[in-house]
Amino acid sequence: MGAGEGGRALSTILDMVKKVTVFLLAATLCTNLFSGSEYRKYFNFATGLIVIVLVLTPVLTVFQKDNDMKDILLKAVSGQREQQAEEEIKMLGKRYEQSVKKSFEQKLRQDVAAQCRTTKENCQIRFSDNRITQITVRTVEKPENVTALVQSLSIRYGVDEDNIYIMYD
Repeated sequence: MGAGEGGRALSTILDMVKKVTVFLLAATLCTNLFSGSEYRKYFNFATGLIVIVLVLTPVLTVFQKDNDMKDILLKAVSGQREQQAEEEIKMLGKRYEQSVKKSFEQKLRQDVAAQCRTTKENCQIRFSDNRITQITVRTVEKPENVTALVQSLSIRYGVDEDNIYIMYD
């Protein structure tokens, strides 16, 4: 965690504490207004729920940032698959090489197709020296965020963003 991230986290925690404090002060004032009322227990219950939401909101935003970690982890897994395929190729020789490459390419096409919500027949992957050099995908509909999809594919498969093409009708 860098210095900027630590300061941002501290700022977020401080902001949450301020919101909870202000809310509890206002809730205490209102509770005193309902001091003899039969609705006091309902008010206290609602107050407790609101405090829980105020505390959990910053925590949940941290989990949304975990998508970056997920992409990095998926890239590592993809790299490990490539290394494993290369080792198999070296061990088993040229004859088996083509079979392993084809199987690996089919799996990659299937993975890319799933991410792009299309079929593996609409995905083309080019290799050079057992490395992915280009990804071309054709989809029926325009993806929601083409730039984010290209960035995600780039991170996961170690391909330059300029060599990833998303085409749609």
